[in-house]
Amino acid sequence: MFAAQLRPLAPFILLALVALVAPAASQRRAATTLDPKTDAPESEPWVWKGRLAAGKAIEVKGVVGPIRAMAASGDQIEVVAERRSRRREAHRVEMRVVEHEGGVTICALYPTPSGVPKNECRPGDEGPMGNWGTDVEVHFTVRVPSHVALGAHTAVGDIEVTDLHRDVQAHTAAGNISISTEGAASARTAGGSIRASMGARRLLRDLEFETVEGDITLELPRSLDADLRLRASEPMELRVPVVVRGRSTPTRMRGRLGTGGPEISASTREGKIRLRPRP
Repeated sequence: MFAAQLRPLAPFILLALVALVAPAASQRRAATTLDPKTDAPESEPWVWKGRLAAGKAIEVKGVVGPIRAMAASGDQIEVVAERRSRRREAHRVEMRVVEHEGGVTICALYPTPSGVPKNECRPGDEGPMGNWGTDVEVHFTVRVPSHVALGAHTAVGDIEVTDLHRDVQAHTAAGNISISTEGAASARTAGGSIRASMGARRLLRDLEFETVEGDITLELPRSLDADLRLRASEPMELRVPVVVRGRSTPTRMRGRLGTGGPEISASTREGKIRLRPRP
């Protein structure tokens, strides 16, 4: 499963979530530069396409720039990266593809100056990712088949995930996160709001939603069994039937949905938490 393939990601690290999808050829762990158009005009996007086994995932890791993901029309994944620079430095950012046992990780690798750890494209929370001395933004568009999970991470930029079918993990350090999936989801940002609509009626792992400044809105299935741990700075808005456990306040609560199960934790230091039934 997706959760087993990915190790937990360190808070607010500059990376994009794990997409683990691997055909037989992907069983070896190799980093390969797949960018014959590095010096091409900035209007020409970099494109990667591939078909991945059921239950695997595609991971995209950026540093500066948004990530948009949507359902693919068939069984093929497509990742499009547009490098943009006002100083015509787009060629300095290299697109890298890493194949591993779990699947495929795609990174935007920025140049690394001397004296700091070299940027590396590795799955999950492995490998430093940073941006020094360039104004390049990389805008990702990802089309995901119904049998593939998604990991999406950037340091600066919004993440928008629409109408997917499997699990989603999304992290950004500065930006808003919006997720709509029939599977489960986790999301973390330092500055921005989180909105997640999930269809999974049975959770296989704990889910985490965390922001420092921003609201968290979760739309949950009506027949979901889960434990809850919620913390906000403003009174919470709960439109789902929650059984409160122990002592609670308008801004802090532990509770249960249905018969309980894996924990859904949501935390915002400056914002409100809303729980709503999924339409």
